Amino acid sequence: MTPSMMFPLFREPAHSPMMIYHGMNVIIAVSNFLNPGQTPIMTVDQPLFTLAKTIQWKFPDTHGENKFVVMLGAMHTEKMVLEMLGDWLEGSGWTTALTNSGIASSGVAESFIGVSHLTRTRYYHQVTALALYTLFLRAYDEYLASKTETDQLSLIDWTEMQTSSQPHFLYWYQTLELQLTALTFVKALRTADFKLYLEVLLQLMPWVFALDRIHYARNLPIHLRDMIALEELHPAIHNEFIAGRFVGQKTNNAFSSIALDQMPPTKDALFQHTLRAAYQAGHVWGQALITCPDLPEPSQWGWMKKETSWAPLWTTMPPISKGLKDLVTCQCKKMCKPPCKCYMADVKCSTLCFCRGNCFRK
Repeated sequence: MTPSMMFPLFREPAHSPMMIYHGMNVIIAVSNFLNPGQTPIMTVDQPLFTLAKTIQWKFPDTHGENKFVVMLGAMHTEKMVLEMLGDWLEGSGWTTALTNSGIASSGVAESFIGVSHLTRTRYYHQVTALALYTLFLRAYDEYLASKTETDQLSLIDWTEMQTSSQPHFLYWYQTLELQLTALTFVKALRTADFKLYLEVLLQLMPWVFALDRIHYARNLPIHLRDMIALEELHPAIHNEFIAGRFVGQKTNNAFSSIALDQMPPTKDALFQHTLRAAYQAGHVWGQALITCPDLPEPSQWGWMKKETSWAPLWTTMPPISKGLKDLVTCQCKKMCKPPCKCYMADVKCSTLCFCRGNCFRK
């Protein structure tokens, strides 16, 4: 399976049935040209997913689910989950707690409710989940200390007792559950674990309905059904997804896979994207009416040869740990050891690091 990713070549807005239909036709043509016989795959956000599925059901013979795979963008799904968490936590005192702890200003804390910044919001939910789990275990330890060994309940039984008798405990326990589910969703993307991705989508389904995310409540079950049906309808694509190719690889490092709709273009990546778009628009489509078109070598236009097929050349730049080692910094206080960024990049700490370059290297 060869991924083909290009910036849109259309002047018109994408959110219309005709533009999505035309875009799907372009993707079909490109896939047939690069890898004849491969089923085309398209990743879109939720509004466009609705239009694309409508087209698939309207034209089953040419664009049906056995001819074309439409995926719901995972980055937009993660943003929806974090917005759902914001709705759940609004008015709970969560932003006040973040402000009083000194880890975020009041304005920044309030921005987490609406997910103004995806990465930053995810980080503070990680911090909150860690704090809640620590308090959860501490409360159970205090319970054990107050009871004799014969009267002590197991952690599961104690949790059930607390959730059934203490509404406040139930609320924050469910908050922890939702946050861990959201973080597990991110883990599935970072580790390119397709089975875990499907499991988390199934876990998110009740929350999507309960917290009134209307559009995702309609489309998420359809997307999950489509992904489960790949094994029967498109076994080759299913095998590729199981191998981790349902996401993009940001670097060669572990835990660096990201959603296809989140692939960040650098200047060099933009240049490679532009070359591929120009190759398609200027050469492929420019000679569409010629019986035997004279096409230049794809390797000069943002592609690289991989065995028997062509794959996109994402970038010619090295990873930052190799290309810009002087800008690598860490947050170690006394000792540098894995997963210290300076240690992993094999560079000495500098004055930009938290330790000011005075730490001990293990």
